[in-house]
Amino acid sequence: MAQDFEKLNIQWFPGHMTKAQRMIEEHMKQVDAVCEILDARIPMASRNPDIDRLAGDKPRIVVLNRTDLADPKATARWHAAFQRQGMTVLETDSRSGKGVNGFAGAVRTALRDKIEAYAAKGQVGRPMRVMVLGIPNVGKSTFINKVARRKAAAAGDRPGVTRGKQWITVDQGLELLDTPGILWPRFDSQEVGELLAITGAIKAEVLDRETLAANFMLRLARFYPDAVEQRYKFRIGPGAEKLIKNALSLKLMGRLSGARLFNEYQHICDEEDPPACFSRLDELGILQAIAPQLGLTPNRRNLLHRLKEMLTWYRLLYFDETAQAWLVYFLGLNLNMNYADTAAHYMRLGLPQVKKAEILGQREQMRAVRGKLEAWQRQDDMGTAKVSALCALLRPIALECLLYIMASTDNPGLQKNLSRYITQWRREKADIGGTELRRLGLAPGPLYGRILKAVLVAKLDGEAPNVESQLNLARRLARNASENNGKHV
Repeated sequence: MAQDFEKLNIQWFPGHMTKAQRMIEEHMKQVDAVCEILDARIPMASRNPDIDRLAGDKPRIVVLNRTDLADPKATARWHAAFQRQGMTVLETDSRSGKGVNGFAGAVRTALRDKIEAYAAKGQVGRPMRVMVLGIPNVGKSTFINKVARRKAAAAGDRPGVTRGKQWITVDQGLELLDTPGILWPRFDSQEVGELLAITGAIKAEVLDRETLAANFMLRLARFYPDAVEQRYKFRIGPGAEKLIKNALSLKLMGRLSGARLFNEYQHICDEEDPPACFSRLDELGILQAIAPQLGLTPNRRNLLHRLKEMLTWYRLLYFDETAQAWLVYFLGLNLNMNYADTAAHYMRLGLPQVKKAEILGQREQMRAVRGKLEAWQRQDDMGTAKVSALCALLRPIALECLLYIMASTDNPGLQKNLSRYITQWRREKADIGGTELRRLGLAPGPLYGRILKAVLVAKLDGEAPNVESQLNLARRLARNASENNGKHV
């Protein structure tokens, strides 16, 4: 087995798929539309990228199959996404037959223009011919049998059951061409290969099933119990928990690369409730297996929940600047850690190496400024603080660190002022610019920047709140500069 336990090179494109692809190309001109069956659990991974080329400009119908096993909210989002691409979309569970009765209507919707054109030519009742495509074992044949209301196509719970084409008449107005399931010569990523393998699209005999299962265990572990319970309505069972604990006892987590951990970590941070995911990982001992000091203390648990609240608050502001959730939660997971331990955790989690020095430096800078922020807030409580002084302290601090400071402070006054800085003060600019300075007779140069910076400070501190007062200040500053240089404006 490879040194990096989790690495898998899953590729499966047997010769009969090349033959099937040629057959599909040859028969494409005989059909009116193309129906692509996708696995609703993995819509993008189960989309064969070659089908867009093969189908050309044929009307497209997308069937999201196995919806009984998929997240309904995610399925709804994919449904809308495919519709926006101009495709007719149908959600089905071909085993039970749910949704299948809508297929004929979906075909009529997709081919409305063509049906009307045939009617105009007097070809009323001409059967519509639809080619059914999809990856292996996605449920094409089962779907066709449900549509046809008979066992017209061979079906089985394994890839490669359908090897040749087969025309199937549903009724006098609809004919389907069942085709072999085809993959593509090379998967874009390891994740795509794993998802296809896990859902049965790849022949089991070519897989390293032990490694695949271990990787899938990690993928599932991040959902348990709260995220999975919310999404799939079940909790981790004793058997699965025992499997995880056995894997931890064998120290398999230590064999996972940082790149893989970072991929999973990012997914956790993008979940609806990351703190719940981290709590479950902590309960299972997975966090400690990654790095012993990552275990969640009560203070860390509380901070993670507050960080979630801060991220939710910021997202609702709809600013163009995006806060990176993975960085915010990394800061929370390393609460009260020293620099060396934080740097070690950064490396172990596989966080971006090009940003390591910047992010760790930001963390140290953030920690150093905390005392100054508290002192500024005490001045503000007495009514003597300058907003420009707060901005000067916070300007070098990254957005993610600002959100962390907001979440971690217990001072409501400071939290309010941090909120105002994020939403207003950090975005303030002088109401005058180079055009106005040129009208004052100033030649472009470094003096522009110094004057506009001073004007902004005055605006923040309420000393030059409007254009007129800012112009007056600019004149004084320009005059002073001229006098210092022995010149007159």
